[in-house]
Amino acid sequence: MKLSTRQKINLVTFFIFVVAGPLYCLIKFELMLKYYSLPDKLMQEMAVPIRWSDVWQIFLLAFLLVYTPDFFAQWLRRTFPKRTRNVTRYFLQLTFIGLFVFSVIYSFKQWGEASLGVELPLELFFDFFLICTITAIFSTSLIEMNYLSIQWEKEAVQRELLQKEHLQAQFEVLKSQVNPHFLFNSFNTLSELISSKPKLAIDFVQELSKIFRFVLENRSNEIVELNSELKLFKSYLFLMQIRFGDNLHINWNVPDEKKQFGIVPLTLQILLENAVKHNIISKDKPLHITVELDNGNRLIFRNNLQKKLDEKTVTTKIGLQNIMNRYKYVADEAIDIIETAKEFIVKVPLIKIEQI
Repeated sequence: MKLSTRQKINLVTFFIFVVAGPLYCLIKFELMLKYYSLPDKLMQEMAVPIRWSDVWQIFLLAFLLVYTPDFFAQWLRRTFPKRTRNVTRYFLQLTFIGLFVFSVIYSFKQWGEASLGVELPLELFFDFFLICTITAIFSTSLIEMNYLSIQWEKEAVQRELLQKEHLQAQFEVLKSQVNPHFLFNSFNTLSELISSKPKLAIDFVQELSKIFRFVLENRSNEIVELNSELKLFKSYLFLMQIRFGDNLHINWNVPDEKKQFGIVPLTLQILLENAVKHNIISKDKPLHITVELDNGNRLIFRNNLQKKLDEKTVTTKIGLQNIMNRYKYVADEAIDIIETAKEFIVKVPLIKIEQI
């Protein structure tokens, strides 16, 4: 079985504790014999050859000092997985190592004094604590550097993959605005308006042109201001409301001060398109859509759920997965998708422009 770098470092550190620890204690005792007057009982214990009880105690001490901090480090990586928490995670590791090593060494000192009936020299205790702490910190630092190196390589590969997906998503979004189905619906609606409501037909063409202008101007932008996105959404909503009339209801609740935040382009348009595509919209069953903010910087898009009975369409690359991939690529953020019996909710994080 091939050992990982972390396992190799732990194994080497374990044997360092097993061999170097007892050897240091023996040398230290020899030096202390020259300069200090030690208790007779302690002198008698030192004269006895090594026993099996001493061996398992050494191995137990080494195991605790090596693997317990490592288990704690792995737990911290699961608790603070983000790269921005590396300093916090490493600080907690060092703090834990110091406290844990002190507790273990002190416990062994107390146990040794109780079994021998004498007080062990404090100098030996502090020196051994210092050596164990430095060794544990050194091995932990090596493991942490190896972990960060592996994570960096994984992130580089993942970012390259996401970049490819992002470019593909941009292309798919652009195609979605000029696909035959979209154009057919738009021109079909426009032809009806020209004969019946020519003034409204002019407005329809103007709003349609705004959509195409936005797509062309922002096709290479990763982030746009929420204010610009809302203007596009209103243009797209205008086209939808021409088709569905009062059967499509929109409720807005977005404060002006939040409109300077950033959002992935065409997010709201895709969410509206998704809601229209998958739900019944009629006089008896109007579609209600709410766009609002939660207590944090998250934009909430919710609609009442009334799926089509013959629903055969599925979310494609231009749907929710598109938004998820682009948010992961641009800001390393996730969107929340919640489906209940009555509602479909998508929570999209707003992004500070300067963080990109």
